[in-house]
Amino acid sequence: MSTIIAGHFQLQEAALQACEALQAAGFAADRVTNFYSNPPEQHAVIPTGGDRRAAAAPGWHAGGRRRGG
Repeated sequence: MSTIIAGHFQLQEAALQACEALQAAGFAADRVTNFYSNPPEQHAVIPTGGDRRAAAAPGWHAGGRRRGG
């Protein structure tokens, strides 16, 4: 099983510095990555995003409840 090392950073710069530190410690560059996940209801802050209510699948409420049932 692979080992997962996770962190939570307020700034992208800090996340990139952590990735660089892992690589400096011997982790292969292709085994280190980072990503950003918008908080709930904050998807509309970028042009390619949407809003949870607007992005709900047909027949479903944004909170994951099925409509009409």
